[in-house]
Amino acid sequence: MRMKNTHIYMYTFSIRYVLTCLLFLASVFAHNALAQNKEGGKQSQPALLELNSTLQVESDRNSSQGKDQILFHAKTLIEKEKQFHTLRNRLSSVNGDGLVDDAIRSMYEPHKKEPIAVCDFTFTDEFDKSAVPADLSNCHSYLLEYFSQNELNELSFCLNYLGIQAVDQEVYLFYVLPYKNHIRYLKQIQLSDRDLAWFVAIDLRQTICQKQATLEIKDQLLKPNKVLTN
Repeated sequence: MRMKNTHIYMYTFSIRYVLTCLLFLASVFAHNALAQNKEGGKQSQPALLELNSTLQVESDRNSSQGKDQILFHAKTLIEKEKQFHTLRNRLSSVNGDGLVDDAIRSMYEPHKKEPIAVCDFTFTDEFDKSAVPADLSNCHSYLLEYFSQNELNELSFCLNYLGIQAVDQEVYLFYVLPYKNHIRYLKQIQLSDRDLAWFVAIDLRQTICQKQATLEIKDQLLKPNKVLTN
């Protein structure tokens, strides 16, 4: 009878021992799996934070300045510079090397939040007042003879980007009238609206604000002028 109880005790002890071992192994396995998950989480966390940070910066920039405050996207600047360099041969023939250099250099400069360029929008002794229309109440319509509405929108943006503040009447009287051949020649190159506006804005800054040497365009280089309709 005593031996039977001993066998039962040993049998019960063996079962408990096996169960204890199994529980211990299960605990070790669970601990290792949890540690691996934590390590995996630590490895993936920097990439996730970096992505969130990038998205947050882009979101903040768009909300504070607006998406359209970007002149040319950073990833396209090198290609844009190459594109502008291809215009050098054509523009150098009309004294436009400085225009190309300035257009390329300035596109790497940050957006000017406040007007900083000092432009002398006043009549000079050389100004041909005979070309000025009698009615200046709607200079915007006169500008539409040289630019499409979208080109004017882009020009307004580019001038603002350079820190130049000018109204339609100033642009028309002091740039378009005396330098309309510049506009006509640049439009013949068939640039995109943003690229055309950028070159016109740079040319306006050179001619009006900086009083630099301007393009020299002979009439025979120009195609017949078209009046734009919008």
